[in-house]
Amino acid sequence: MGENAWYLSRPKGGATRRAVVLGVLTAAIAGGWPRLVLTDEGAAAPIEAFHEGLLGVMREARNLGFAGRAERLAPLIEVTFDHATMTRIACGQAWDGIEASLQGRLIRAFRAYAVASYAANFDDYSGQSFSTVAVEPSRGGRVLVKTEMVRPAGRGQPVPFVYTMHETAAGWQAIDVLAAGRMSELARRRSEFSTILARSGAEELLRVLELQTQALSA
Repeated sequence: MGENAWYLSRPKGGATRRAVVLGVLTAAIAGGWPRLVLTDEGAAAPIEAFHEGLLGVMREARNLGFAGRAERLAPLIEVTFDHATMTRIACGQAWDGIEASLQGRLIRAFRAYAVASYAANFDDYSGQSFSTVAVEPSRGGRVLVKTEMVRPAGRGQPVPFVYTMHETAAGWQAIDVLAAGRMSELARRRSEFSTILARSGAEELLRVLELQTQALSA
């Protein structure tokens, strides 16, 4: 299972805030500080919901098969990630020169690739869990939601996943993810997309994304 591929709910509202404050006070009295630091808990909620849904798919991965996993993950990924913004940023200055209909096709193709990537890589379950480590402010009003996938004892160290969140009309959504300390997905895609766009144009970029998606489902 591709645990390093890029691509736990808690009480809401006052109960969460009281629990966090109590945890901070308890740790301070004990002479330490908790790992979980919340600056905007709203940004963490969609990631925690996504992780909960992802774990559900992982638990049924073998019975679902690739197509079943993709079908279950598609709506989760659509609400969690802002692929319109991600595609625009990844395409850079070339984006404004792409006609609107092709922009829409690129966004859908990028989202389809993300769905296929998660379906291909998170294909079994062996007791993993996700936890939120910290929520921290970032540049431009963005928020970093730092999480980790915890493996069962003896199965290796936790795998960190850091999501860059921004607030949209639909609420907080992710526009980037850094998995296992590697290059961010958005930075990697911007490098790839800009090369293809400069060399061959937007239609070729669309073709490449579709081929990559097909390869993951093979």
